[in-house]
Amino acid sequence: MQSLWKVVFALLIQVWLADEVPPEFINIYTEHFIMMIYKINIILIIIVFIQLFNADASDILCTSFISNYWQILSINTKTKDAKVLTKSKYDKLTPCWSFDCSCIYYSTNSGEIFKMNAQTGRSTPIDLPSKYNAEPDLSKDCKTLVYTSYTNPKDFKSELWLLWFDKDHSYYSQKIYAPSGLKTFPCWDESSKNVCYSKLISMNQNGAQENICLFNINSNEEKTIIADGFDNIHPQWSPDGSYLAWSSNKSGNFDIYLWYPNIHKSEQLTKDPSMDTKPVWSSDNKKIAFVSARTGQKQIFLIDIKTRKEKQITFNHSSKDPSWGN
Repeated sequence: MQSLWKVVFALLIQVWLADEVPPEFINIYTEHFIMMIYKINIILIIIVFIQLFNADASDILCTSFISNYWQILSINTKTKDAKVLTKSKYDKLTPCWSFDCSCIYYSTNSGEIFKMNAQTGRSTPIDLPSKYNAEPDLSKDCKTLVYTSYTNPKDFKSELWLLWFDKDHSYYSQKIYAPSGLKTFPCWDESSKNVCYSKLISMNQNGAQENICLFNINSNEEKTIIADGFDNIHPQWSPDGSYLAWSSNKSGNFDIYLWYPNIHKSEQLTKDPSMDTKPVWSSDNKKIAFVSARTGQKQIFLIDIKTRKEKQITFNHSSKDPSWGN
C-alpha cells in the first residue's frame, strides 16, 4: 500500500511539477508503476480462475426429462442457470461427480455405466463383468467406484461391485460379498473405507421395509445402522462424516431425515406433505439438495441445514438424481 501511494505521488509530481523534478526520479517510479500494474493483473487473473473453478465445483448435476429422454444437467446453485451436458437419444441416470469434478459417471437405461469428461463432454462406456448396472458413486480419493448390479431386474436381487482404478488408468472389478438380498443406492463414507446402502428386508401389500447398512470393504463386515420397520432409502454421508441423510416414509410419506452417528439420534429435516427423496450434500456440510414432488412433478430443491430455509432450483422439466460437486 505504501508503494502504491509513492507511485501516485510520483505521478502527481510528473503532472504538476515536471519542470522541477529530475527525469531519473520520474522514470524510476514510472517503471515501478508499470511492474505493479503487471503484478496486479496476474493476481486478478488467478483470482478469476479460482472463482471459476469453485463455481464449477459447486454445481449440482441432475437428470431432466428433455425431448423424451433423461439428460444430464449442470445447475449453478447461485444463479440457477442450467446447462444441458448430454443430448444423445437414450436415458442417462444417477450421475455423480468425481471428487475433483474433472469427470462424471452415470448409468443408462440399458444397464451400462459411462465416464464423461466434464470439460469436453466426451463419454466412454466402462467394460464391466456384470449386467444391469446402476447408481455409481466414486470415493473421495477417486480410486474406487461402487455401483449396483441387478442380477435380474424382474426379481428383488442385486449385488454391489467395486471398480478399482490404477494410476495407469487401467481398472479391475471386485464383487462385494455382503449378505444376500436387494441392495441399492450405495455411497461412500468420508473415509472411503465403508459403503453405505439400502437393504430390502421385506415386501408386502403395505409396502417395503428397508434398512440402512454399512459395509467395511477391508473387513467384509456388514452393520445395520438404521432399522425401524419403515422404508429407508437413499443414504448419503456428509463430507465430514458428522451426519447421515436419508429418505424415509416413517411420517406417512417420504421425507429427508438426518442421523447423528456420535449420539445415535435422528431428526426429520423436511416436512412437506409431498414426497421428498434423494438427498445429497454440499461440500461445506451446510446444505442438502433433494428431489421433491411438491410442485406436481419432480424438481430439485435446496435446504439449509441450520435455518431450514428451502428453495427450488429446477423449473422447466421434471428433474431427479442430484449430485453435488465438491
